[in-house]
Amino acid sequence: MATSAPNDMSAMLDVAIAAARAAGAHMKSQLNTSRVEKTKSSKDDLVTIVDKQCQDLVFDTIKNTFPSHEFLGEEDVAPGSEASVRALQDLVSKEWLWIVDPIDGTTNFVHHRPASVVSVACAHLGEVVVGVIYDPYRDELFTAQKDKGTCLNGQLTHVSQEASMSEALVGFGIGTKDSVRLPMLDFARELSAKCRGLRLQGAAAIELAWTAVGRQSAFYELDLNSWDIGAGALLVKEAGGQVTNSDGTAFSLNIRNIVASNNKGDIHSSMIKLIAKADAVHDHVNTWFFMCGPLAVNVFLLGLSLNLYVYKQNKLAFDQVFAMRPDEVPTAHGVFRTAIFLLVVQFFMFNAEIAQRGDAFGIDETRMEMLLLGYVCVAVSLLLCPLNVLHYKFRMFVVRKIARCLWPFQNFSLKLPTHATPFIEVFIADGMTSLSKFIQDLSVALMLLVMSLNTEPNDLKKSYLSKLKESPLPYFAASTPYIIRATQCLISFRRTTSVNDRFLHLLNTIKYCSSLLVISVGAYPMLTGIARPEHNSFFLLCAVFNSLYSFLWDVVMDWGLGQPKLPRRVAFLRHQLTYRPRKIYYLIIVVDFALRIIWVTKWWDWMHRGVHFKLFSQIAEVVRRIIWNFVRVEWQCIKLDILSSKKLLADSLEVEGMIEKVPLTGENEDDLFEDAKTRMRTLNRPSAENSTKTSSTFGQSSSIGSELHLKEKKNGDNAVVGLGGKGHRNEMITIASYYGKPEAILVSKW
Repeated sequence: MATSAPNDMSAMLDVAIAAARAAGAHMKSQLNTSRVEKTKSSKDDLVTIVDKQCQDLVFDTIKNTFPSHEFLGEEDVAPGSEASVRALQDLVSKEWLWIVDPIDGTTNFVHHRPASVVSVACAHLGEVVVGVIYDPYRDELFTAQKDKGTCLNGQLTHVSQEASMSEALVGFGIGTKDSVRLPMLDFARELSAKCRGLRLQGAAAIELAWTAVGRQSAFYELDLNSWDIGAGALLVKEAGGQVTNSDGTAFSLNIRNIVASNNKGDIHSSMIKLIAKADAVHDHVNTWFFMCGPLAVNVFLLGLSLNLYVYKQNKLAFDQVFAMRPDEVPTAHGVFRTAIFLLVVQFFMFNAEIAQRGDAFGIDETRMEMLLLGYVCVAVSLLLCPLNVLHYKFRMFVVRKIARCLWPFQNFSLKLPTHATPFIEVFIADGMTSLSKFIQDLSVALMLLVMSLNTEPNDLKKSYLSKLKESPLPYFAASTPYIIRATQCLISFRRTTSVNDRFLHLLNTIKYCSSLLVISVGAYPMLTGIARPEHNSFFLLCAVFNSLYSFLWDVVMDWGLGQPKLPRRVAFLRHQLTYRPRKIYYLIIVVDFALRIIWVTKWWDWMHRGVHFKLFSQIAEVVRRIIWNFVRVEWQCIKLDILSSKKLLADSLEVEGMIEKVPLTGENEDDLFEDAKTRMRTLNRPSAENSTKTSSTFGQSSSIGSELHLKEKKNGDNAVVGLGGKGHRNEMITIASYYGKPEAILVSKW
């Protein structure tokens, strides 16, 4: 075909018709032999070899006549809505742009359903001036040229004449994403009670073409691309219909939610109202997004106050485990009051935002990151307050330990510390891993604040809606707690001499590296826009491995449970159990397993399930961490032999009473008492600096509950403990028995 003038719209229409017919004929010939070559943004976003072949036919036909024009085809654009938006932005301002969907309705085509079409549009400076849709199975050619009407097979046609919603037949699209399907189903539920009927063809171009020629009264679908709607929108407008965005604003190639109608009576306005009522728009404003993290932190603080209360009630020497000085020990009441104060701050900030925005609340998310940043400023101010109030010594203790977690090296160098990581730093860093999503949200808030200063409003709105999931920085921020813990494990690995302990620290490092792998594999689809992570089998494999690995580590290493060859009453637990009833440990194990599984889903794209899923997953992990704290500190106390003397086992106390009743000789009491003291073991308390050694998790300490403090009672001729004199035969009486560690003391037998 000869080259035509670049602005000859009649020639453009002719070449568009020729291109659409050529591609349509090829598509029809391949209907029964088509197969899926790959998927794009989801399991329903399909690509076949025929798609590319049809697009090449269209482009080649048009280029022969208009070689200077630009081209935008679906098969040349990366997967995902964001990629489609970027591709259009790069080309929409061109003088002449051809926009082509070689097969609209690929899913129908793959399943051999004759319900797919070729869509070809030409835009001049962003405005569509020529549109052609060809249905090869019915041999129907829908054409439109700006200001010259719409034709079906060369005959002028018009939209339908229904003037009320009760008479309207409405078409709609279900989309290829869950984020689209759910609001569309809400809309369909609302609409079904108002209109005459609903129809779904599975191809937006067909729906728009049929609306233009009067076969249905209206059409609505979410998250469409420019090649889906370019030609069809012109057909509807030139046939006398109306096309707008889902909020009623004017149509442009940039919109992604389209409403088309016959523009008669109240049909179009009723559609807009029903869409708003059903909240059936893709651009959901998540007003709770920036409040999920602060709420999780507040619950975490409430849980810590409960931890402290239970430790004190059960006489657990947590202050020694954490290597705290007496003036640094917090109170449960103080931590509880701090948590309540921050909850009140969060409540008032959120309600003040509602009052300030008024009717705009829930519509525009701009600057809502200030809620999160304001909360963080208040919390940090409380923590760093230089006044000697609000338990100043404890706050400074926490600040020092957090600083050590963030920079575990010596001073300002990269030189490793001289000792293994102290338990308090491990405890804090583990808590930070449960707040990793809060850290990620904080990074998103900071980035949005910076972007709001120098970004175009449209681009900024998209960033607020996507929460920057296409940026790698928030994922790196979420990874920092796991990087910190892995670093701590490697430091302990280097500074531990025991081969067994070094191996265990290495295994622990692998656990945290597996968490980093889950984050990375989960982030990759978000960054590339190809598919959701939970649809990726490798992601699921990594997630299952990390969940099971972490769960087993919790039970065996962090809690010292799951020990073999135990009596039935403590089966699969351990000999020394502080909390009562003992069955609570089994419940803790079950809950930890369930919440470990839930926590992995935090790396799924929460937008497909709503902000409430995000909130639930964060709170669930915080609750798991609170439960974990109870048993972790208890086990650390047991390993270090620093349980309070009131926590001695009941059988030890009973035997002590038995010994006091044994008749003892009165001669040489002082010498005998000194001799008895030399036979007793002294309490060995390892320092808190070395408290992260892991090897002790495989065996109970030999001194727990077995230290009987002998006291001389010089009241008359009685003594608490004595040894037989010369000629007496000494025998051994077992006073406390533990697995593999019987404890005994010599007493005199008459």
